[in-house]
Amino acid sequence: MKNSIQSSLITFILIFAVALSANAQNQEKQFYQLKTYFLKDGNQEKVVDTYLKNAYLPALKRAGIENVGVFKLIPTEEITDLKIYILLPFSSIEQFLTLDDMLAQDKSYLSAGDSYIHAKHDNAPYERINSTLMKAFPEMPMMEASKIEGPRKERVYELRSYESATEAIYQNKVDMFNAGGEVTLFDSLGFNAVFYAEVLSGNVCPT
Repeated sequence: MKNSIQSSLITFILIFAVALSANAQNQEKQFYQLKTYFLKDGNQEKVVDTYLKNAYLPALKRAGIENVGVFKLIPTEEITDLKIYILLPFSSIEQFLTLDDMLAQDKSYLSAGDSYIHAKHDNAPYERINSTLMKAFPEMPMMEASKIEGPRKERVYELRSYESATEAIYQNKVDMFNAGGEVTLFDSLGFNAVFYAEVLSGNVCPT
């Protein structure tokens, strides 16, 4: 990854079922946040898993944020990093901006997540969190349910991202997906894309 500021866009091709209405294409554009937890060991992984299951995800549902995705890397000889990816869809930028305030007022969330929220500095539940904010492409303004069937534990999720050297090259790539017809092409080839989006804020592509 380059350390300099870059224009970038992200295509997240996932295979998981989400319940969306048939007229989703007629709705306004969604915004997406991709949070990446970097963990040092299995103990931190257990703490974050428990927090997500018992506190964070239920609180998001109470806040009206559904179809949240939680993903982990498949370990191999080359891939040994411990990471947890959280994909959050927002109906508006305001919903994203007000989420933390809503969580701070959710007593059930504060109680269920107390050990995580008030963890000591020398016993942190994670090494760091990266956050990337994205805006849906015009050609796919809302998430769409995957047509793939089968057990969730056997499904594979691909995160595909692009970086451009200049703003002009970046904009050309965005146009290729929208006006250039790549979104339609990928759909015709059965890529089962859940969403396409461009990065609004984030230091590097979230890998």
